[in-house]
Amino acid sequence: MEWFTLNEGLQRAEVIEGYESFVWTERYAECGDFEILVNSEQSYRSLLQPGVRIGMNGSYYTMMIESAVDEIALDGVKKLTITGRSMESILDDRVGYSAVDDLTAKPKWTLTGKPADIARTMFNTVCVTHALDANDSIPFYTTGRLLPLGSIPEPAETVTLDFDPDSLYNDLVSICTTWPIGFRIVRDGDTGHVYFEVYTGNDRTTMQSVRNAVLFSPTMDTISKTAVIKSIAGQKSVAYVYGKLDAVKVYATGYDATVSGAARKVLMVNAQDIDLPLGAALTTALTQRGKNELAKHTAVYAYDGELPQTQPYIYNVDYALGDLVEEQSPEGFINQLIVTEQIFVSDGSGELAYPTLTLKDVILPGTWRARPIGEHWADVPSTLHWNEA
Repeated sequence: MEWFTLNEGLQRAEVIEGYESFVWTERYAECGDFEILVNSEQSYRSLLQPGVRIGMNGSYYTMMIESAVDEIALDGVKKLTITGRSMESILDDRVGYSAVDDLTAKPKWTLTGKPADIARTMFNTVCVTHALDANDSIPFYTTGRLLPLGSIPEPAETVTLDFDPDSLYNDLVSICTTWPIGFRIVRDGDTGHVYFEVYTGNDRTTMQSVRNAVLFSPTMDTISKTAVIKSIAGQKSVAYVYGKLDAVKVYATGYDATVSGAARKVLMVNAQDIDLPLGAALTTALTQRGKNELAKHTAVYAYDGELPQTQPYIYNVDYALGDLVEEQSPEGFINQLIVTEQIFVSDGSGELAYPTLTLKDVILPGTWRARPIGEHWADVPSTLHWNEA
């Protein structure tokens, strides 16, 4: 792994060497970040100043130094800690709205379409056609896309979303965490061009045969020092959504009106801001609000670990952010997981890579693909056979 500063044209400038530790994280539906720890020397204080952009060999992402903290460490040596975020963070400095016009009424941006298209529309409106201000453009932005589309289909449902004024970044994170899509600002090497992309990854599971499968398993020596977080503490199965004139019940994926007992975990959603007359449009808006809120209260299954130096998978070659891969437990369970984060660490102990994988599906050993969450085997139709998903 090699990191370097970039000049004002986004071209490679100076290699960053002699650091004590370097941690670099790329994310699927949020901006990434980094941290560098070095001895506090004049050469580093001059090279690594806030505002300087940084690149990594083999990465499409660009990070910018935001903070430099000079302090004495526990060992008595003065250290310089450099931190910053990836280029997507610039969207946190843009307002997600369609116009600056009537300030006497509460502004609301309403968009209808497929989730990924809505995300693209919001970026284009604010940063390309400059609906709010001509200076809201993104430095080095080029229209089009740099990286190819993934094989995983984008969500096909048509939705209507209401947005109160907020940062464009927060709006995009909200969309991309509700639906399984990502967004990124990627750099095309030393050309000085960057591209904004809403995207999905590729299916790299054993359920397809177009691409080589990526299977993380301690027993296969493709991952080690694994850590798994499982939690249902924040999970909700049904939302009661209360608007001004109506209320609806909305069920999380895998649940329906029959959910009861301990599985019935109710979320109350205040939707008094949805000011529509009684009718289908109001019902649709309240239902969508319920879906959005339920997406924030799902069961947690996070899995990560170290990739051995001899492992066969190379990031951005064999797998990438947004890709669907598999994790096999020692018990034989196979989980389908989305690559939501990739972490690189370089320090005195060597270089390590850590993927963070988020659960999408569970497959029982040697049998059916898992049925929806909350479904009982007794409820599976008798017409469904072993080879049917």
